[in-house]
Parts: sequence; C-alpha cells; structure tokens
Amino acid sequence: MKVRWFFSAVAMLVLTACPSGNNSADETTRETKLYAAVISDLSNEFEVRELRPDREPVVYIESFDVEGVPLQVQVELVREFLDVYDIRFVDIRDEALDDEFVRLPVRTGGVLVGLAPIEDNDDTMIRAELYVDLTHVKAWQFSLTAQDDGWAVADRTVVPARGFSAR
Repeated sequence: MKVRWFFSAVAMLVLTACPSGNNSADETTRETKLYAAVISDLSNEFEVRELRPDREPVVYIESFDVEGVPLQVQVELVREFLDVYDIRFVDIRDEALDDEFVRLPVRTGGVLVGLAPIEDNDDTMIRAELYVDLTHVKAWQFSLTAQDDGWAVADRTVVPARGFSAR
C-alpha cells in the first residue's frame, strides 16, 4: 500500500511539474520544423568521410545556445530524420571529433553541425555552421519563411564562422 501511494505521489509531482498547454507544444513543433529545414538544406554541403554503406551517416549537432536545444526538440529532430541520418546531440564537441588526427576531423561516417539560437526579428533567422576540421569551418545565415506544412529556407548567406571558432 505504501509503495502504491509513493508511486502515485511521484506521478502527481511529475504531472504538475510538466508544462501544459498548446503554447509549449506549438513552440516545440515550430523549433523542430525550423531546425529541420536548416539541416535539410545544409545536407547538400555534407562531406562524410568514409561513409559506411550499412548505416546512415551520423549528424552530430552542437548547440551554440548556452541553454542548448530543448530536449523535446532533440527528440523530434531524431524522429524527423530517423531513416536518413543518425542524429546525435553533443554536449562536448570532442564527442564528435577524431583525436587520432592533428586537425581533429569529425569521426568517420559523420558530420558536425553547429546551430545557433533562432532569431525572430523582422525575419526568422538561424546561423548554422559545418565543421570539417580545425582549419575548415563553413557558416551560413539562413532566412526562413512559413509554409502551409512547416518552414522552408528562403535564403542563405555565407557568414564568418563564430560558433566553432570559440574553443
């Protein structure tokens, strides 16, 4: 009886602690679709070293936001690309790098993408970077527009790398 009461109390705490309402779910969906649009567009630039034919390429994602990408958005992005990429979020950049080489390239079979926070000014913008190795980082500023079924990249501009240069 005490065990049942304990689990009931824990369940109530979890339910009351979790945010409710559609605003949180809508924001998660919006962030997921924005980041998915950027990753999809950026995939044209992926150069996977020693791609393995028996598995999807690994896309390591590092957030340039001190808050990180919200966990639910991470889950949704993994689900979004499930049959295309093995999405892995890294807290420490070294998790994605091959330290057996001086230039620290991305691990075999993978790419490393850096995502900046979503900027909502006059336009919706996201800066993204593609890390190749210590000496090669590509960066873009993506401008996104709302579509009936989500978000699409309207424009992308080459910009100086900032996220991966901070080490």
